[in-house]
Amino acid sequence: MKISHYVAVVGVLCLATACNRGNLAQYVDPMIGTDFHAHCYPGSTLPFAMVQLSPDNGPGGWDWCGGYHASDTTIVGFSHTHISGTGVRDLGDIMLMPAVGVVQWSEGPKESPKQGYRSPFDKQSEKASPAYYSVRLTEPQVTAELTSTLRCGVHRYRFDNPKEQYIMLDLDHGIGNRTTGAMLRRVDERTVEGVRRVTGWAKQREVWFRAEFSEPFGEIATMVDGTEGVLDECAEGIKVAAAIRFAKPSREIEVRVALSMTSTEGAERNFKAEVAGVSFEEVHRRGVAAWNEQLQKVQIAPQTPERDKRIFYTSMYHAMVTPNLFSDVDGAYVNMKREQANVGNDEHYTLFSLWDTYRATHPLYTIIAPKHNQAFVRSMIDKWRSSGLLPIWESHSNENFCMIGYHSVAVIADSYMKGQRDFDAQAALQGMIETSQYGPYGGLDQLMSRGYLPYDKVSQSVSKGVEYAFDDWCIAQMAAALGDTATAALYTDRAGLYRHYFDPEDGFLKGRDSEGNLRPEFDPAIVPHYGGGDFIEGNGWHYAFYVPHDVPQHIAMIGGDEAYIAKLDQMFESPDLDDHSGAVMDVTGSIGQYTHGNEPSHQVPYLYAYAGCPWKTQLRVRQIMDEMYNDTPDGLCGNEDCGQLSAWYIFSALGFYPVTPASNIYVLGTPRFDSAEIAVGDNITFKIVAEGLSEENFYVAEVLWNGEPYTRSYITHDMMMGGGQLTFRMSNEPNRNFASEPDNRPH
Repeated sequence: MKISHYVAVVGVLCLATACNRGNLAQYVDPMIGTDFHAHCYPGSTLPFAMVQLSPDNGPGGWDWCGGYHASDTTIVGFSHTHISGTGVRDLGDIMLMPAVGVVQWSEGPKESPKQGYRSPFDKQSEKASPAYYSVRLTEPQVTAELTSTLRCGVHRYRFDNPKEQYIMLDLDHGIGNRTTGAMLRRVDERTVEGVRRVTGWAKQREVWFRAEFSEPFGEIATMVDGTEGVLDECAEGIKVAAAIRFAKPSREIEVRVALSMTSTEGAERNFKAEVAGVSFEEVHRRGVAAWNEQLQKVQIAPQTPERDKRIFYTSMYHAMVTPNLFSDVDGAYVNMKREQANVGNDEHYTLFSLWDTYRATHPLYTIIAPKHNQAFVRSMIDKWRSSGLLPIWESHSNENFCMIGYHSVAVIADSYMKGQRDFDAQAALQGMIETSQYGPYGGLDQLMSRGYLPYDKVSQSVSKGVEYAFDDWCIAQMAAALGDTATAALYTDRAGLYRHYFDPEDGFLKGRDSEGNLRPEFDPAIVPHYGGGDFIEGNGWHYAFYVPHDVPQHIAMIGGDEAYIAKLDQMFESPDLDDHSGAVMDVTGSIGQYTHGNEPSHQVPYLYAYAGCPWKTQLRVRQIMDEMYNDTPDGLCGNEDCGQLSAWYIFSALGFYPVTPASNIYVLGTPRFDSAEIAVGDNITFKIVAEGLSEENFYVAEVLWNGEPYTRSYITHDMMMGGGQLTFRMSNEPNRNFASEPDNRPH
């Protein structure tokens, strides 16, 4: 081969590699998580966007919380809002569906779709990628394509036979919610606007919209509360739907839909700012570019197998679809009092699944999306200012008090302790204090008067009590950093109240009654039904190790390193917990009594390192990554929960995990890739290298930091953000001496 030809070939190969490293969106598969119980949707969205434009299958069971499930065979339409991976249904607003023939006003049953506008679809035709979804609807013989911006969705429908075509706009459609009022107004020959008012998981919502069609209207037939009519100017009622026909048949119809949570004027402004005059292809191109900008924050080794790239970058994608933008382009939004407010040039966000996401998702944002995360914190503070409480589980300016704890304090403290402080810290601390002392919530009055939650007064007493203890530790860290020593002392004491639930006889955390007596009958393997017993979405095993802020003390309470390690082993080696356990659907993905499909024990595999046995952390983390994640629709072992299941994988695949948010410490595990680079600042890179990594070589023989021996089983946030190289030298045999000494363990 001539040298010039060789150089040319190498240049082409290098260019191809560079292009692949730049176009990381190609490895994202939104179909992952649409099967089993993950509750993901496959449609188009952008990072942290207001719009999630995705297909809906219509009413289904628990597995249809995201509006879609891979087992289904029909589609009722494409709506603009969805929640990723939660165990409760909501949203599904402003639904469109292309159709032909006689107008059908109902979606029709799944078993007989011809009785409505519902259509079977060709599974093989489905294509899902970042900012794009397409599918072939077989009954109307229409190919549907979707793309989106932050606040707008763009539909393109290609009709094989446009004769008698129409597009259904159903304002009564939703996912597990009920319409309380709707309005549809004809603006001009190609534009309609309106609002859908809803009650559901979020008790009060208004979703305003503006929809522009590529072809001028013919007749717009309406169905308003059971009465047919024609839309001349405006239609109002509770159940409002419209069948939009066109002045002449067209094989291709595009619809641009802008949302606003404030007004039709807000929707119009959003429309003009994001999609007016922009082609479908350009909207899609911009969407892919937006995703690549985020995904490129982490570059894994080019030689990584395609399957692992798909799992990792789809995890990155899932970790950044929530929280959701809630403000218009001019900063307008609706606060917790249902009043109009404005953040000006800032952005306001909603949908904080904090019981899930404080653990790893928000800590991940402090690395790959710190500006967004600080905007999330500012949004939390704004919500406190208008409601008196920091978010518990907030959706669309509604507090639904789902799950337990007040984990917004962990997110705020984690950001502040890492030096990411673009928010009012004094206001944040005041919000933390007021939220933690709100007596009517979750037994806090009992905690403040007794020092613990008695199980005969407060349900889920142990789960609540130990999670409050961690949150209070976070408040103590924040107060101390701000120089408020009295508050720091008070909340340090409250952080130690988890000890009330500890039984030294067997080392489990248990309920106590009002007289201080431990629950007499206790089986750690029993999972109570949701809302009953001493635990929530877990059992005595899942919460046995939930003391993330005081692990060394907890080890001592259990009996020292050997006893602690033995108890961890017992958790993993006990008979597998039956998925669902006959009680709660969220308890899935079991290895013994460890359950990865739910959050309470996500930190447990990393706790071995605190007892001087990090090689067992490496063993269990590798097992979980191998068994609980795949690149198939059923590739997630439980609810994705707004990014938490994915964030666990991202951290673990990189080789470390934030066991204790707000501590600035990441516990080392076992990396999944030969190398990875994280862009942590302007021209600053944190690099991870795994020398000798293979399927067999997943144990860590030694660690180097910037080429020098490193003896600890943890790294700090400052090490990462300052840039440098963390090198793991891998082996097929565990190094039982690595980080076994107390000085080298996490603390």
